[in-house]
Amino acid sequence: MSRSRHTIDTEEADALSHSHHRGACTKHRHKRLSLWWRMRLKRVVLFWPVKLCQLLCVVYILVLTFFEAPLGIVDPESGDIIDVSSGKNTENGVIFVNGDYRAVVAQGGRQKFCLAMSRMSAFSMYPVLVLVFLTKCKALHSVFSKTPLSMFLILNDSHELHIYAGNFIIVDSIVHTYFHIMRWVEQKNVHLLWETRTGLSGLLVIVFIPLIVVPMVFLKRVSYELRKLLHSLFFGFAVGLCFHVPTSAFPNGGFIAWVMGGCIIVYTIDAAYVYLRMTEKIETPSFQVLSSGVQISMPVSARFQQRQEKGGFAYICLPWVNRMQWHAFSLFEDPTEPNKKQMFMMKTGDWTTTVHKALQRDTVRPVWLQGPFTTPFKKTESFDNQILVASGIGITPALSIIQAHRESRRLNLIWAVRDAAMLEFFLEHMYLDHDGWNLIFYTGCKPLIPALEELNTNVRVIKGRPNLKIVIPNIIYGIESSVGLPETYTPSEMAKMRTLLSERMRELDGMIDLTSNDKLAELIAFAKSHGFLFTEILSDMETQNMSRRNLNIEQADDSISSLLSESNKNEPDTAPDHEAPHSSRSNRKRRRGDLRATTVLHQIREYGANEAQQEQDFGLSHESLLRGESASSLRRRGSYASESSSASGVPNKRRFSLLRESLLRNQSNILPTRSITSAFKPWEKNKGARTYVRGLDPDTVLPTWGILYCGGSAAVQDALQQISEEYDISMEVESFNW
Repeated sequence: MSRSRHTIDTEEADALSHSHHRGACTKHRHKRLSLWWRMRLKRVVLFWPVKLCQLLCVVYILVLTFFEAPLGIVDPESGDIIDVSSGKNTENGVIFVNGDYRAVVAQGGRQKFCLAMSRMSAFSMYPVLVLVFLTKCKALHSVFSKTPLSMFLILNDSHELHIYAGNFIIVDSIVHTYFHIMRWVEQKNVHLLWETRTGLSGLLVIVFIPLIVVPMVFLKRVSYELRKLLHSLFFGFAVGLCFHVPTSAFPNGGFIAWVMGGCIIVYTIDAAYVYLRMTEKIETPSFQVLSSGVQISMPVSARFQQRQEKGGFAYICLPWVNRMQWHAFSLFEDPTEPNKKQMFMMKTGDWTTTVHKALQRDTVRPVWLQGPFTTPFKKTESFDNQILVASGIGITPALSIIQAHRESRRLNLIWAVRDAAMLEFFLEHMYLDHDGWNLIFYTGCKPLIPALEELNTNVRVIKGRPNLKIVIPNIIYGIESSVGLPETYTPSEMAKMRTLLSERMRELDGMIDLTSNDKLAELIAFAKSHGFLFTEILSDMETQNMSRRNLNIEQADDSISSLLSESNKNEPDTAPDHEAPHSSRSNRKRRRGDLRATTVLHQIREYGANEAQQEQDFGLSHESLLRGESASSLRRRGSYASESSSASGVPNKRRFSLLRESLLRNQSNILPTRSITSAFKPWEKNKGARTYVRGLDPDTVLPTWGILYCGGSAAVQDALQQISEEYDISMEVESFNW
């Protein structure tokens, strides 16, 4: 009996479990279906102002075609569209209007339907015919982006709009042609296709379409230059349309000549301005060749920077490779030299492979740079909190955004990269010292240098692909709830400034012609240029030095305190006062000043010496890191290779690379940071993170967040689009389709 009862209970439990499982699956399916409908609806309302204009154009031509005269062209007696003054014209399929013959005769329901379809498809094309030109007017975009009109114009999504316009023109052109021919076949007037200007110009235009579209969209393996040349046949398409309908047809048509003629003129002027006024010669570019591509650094003019200070893209021509080819690449800034712009060319196509081969030998031959132009990443300024998602070379615009907004906005980077050389290059040369998460997902097979794998701050290299549905909600959850604030794992700005000041002290010690007072004045100015009070840094150094000597602050001599108070009074001046040399009073004052300056400089040297000693203890030289030696092997070796020059060729100046700073932070107490070994890890699943993000205020909190993707992966873009829809967070995409 008990056994039977147990069996019944087990069956009920299984049934209940299956019921819960079915309920969960049903709920999940409903959620996915709802998300799918939301995404489809968003696609429908995309570019709604353009679609509204198209609809108005359709309504306009239907009224002027199918209303009775004088508003329309329908004969009130027959109800057909005929030439009431000539039966012969009607038989030939034309009517005589304002001195020209129009092939718009329609008798009966089928012919009227065909005429309606052909005229609707024609007039719905007017807005997109204009936009297909204007979306490629780069100089015009640059002007509008700096005006309040940019709030209303579709500038950031100009290429997406260009694609929409192009697709619509293709479909409408085919529909327009098909229904015209069907109507003429029924009338037995097919001869109108080659005997009238409307038929001939339409035939020419329809022949151009496959040449314009097919290579650019479907034949990606064909040379880009050939595809670009064929795509430019749209000029022929536009010229053919100018002759498609006589202007005498106005107001029942006849707009096309003016519309297309105006577009051709505007585009030509814009292209000429870009070529002649927005193009400059870079006399001495510098190239750095990696196995995967080439990095170019170019000093640009002040006018170039004024057009767009940060980011964007530009076209580059290397005349010693091919003077007819211009290729577009993202621009990013040199963090140490603001007047320089940089590009990174991945070795992927024929031209970039040729460039890579040509640069196997060092050269400083000039290049031509055209731009800069705006990209969708320009919209990053609309968000206080940004999640920059990049794949591969998409890191370049992300780095530009970091340089532009790291002081005013919270930036988080998710970078998926498979090329080890590229990863090491960008981490070595770019600064990611901002209060945000920098999660680098390495998907390659080549082993990384140990220093990269040991990064243990807000910059982290993780092997494997990112699960964006986990990482993005985790980042938002960690920051909004303060559970995983990335600044918890970054060194303090004061710690960085201490190191910079000690470095400057080393440089000044090499200048034997400077007095102690001169050096002190230089250090005060140096601190001010970085936004710090010199006395504040010195006090912090004093604390660090005492701590290293195992002394309490209370036991310190108060001579430094008095010196700090006097230095603080003099700090607004660029240098200590100097009296006339013949005054004994001024000589005594200067000697006291020299003594005080010497004491202060000794304080800084002591901090620098302690820092250098700890580096020597761990063997943390720049060269050893680049050789890939781990921290443990360096510690065992116990030697320190001093650096004599930086990558830029400046002697006796250490480069504060990310690799070196990170290893210093992990292995010493110079820059105290908190390890994330057992703390918040945004790349791992955090219970409750997704629920927390869904519960954030959709009116005040979520609008401050933005997701920005740069790359060409359709799968990543789809995943981000789903995340954007699920959490109602704005998303922008830069796919390099310029």
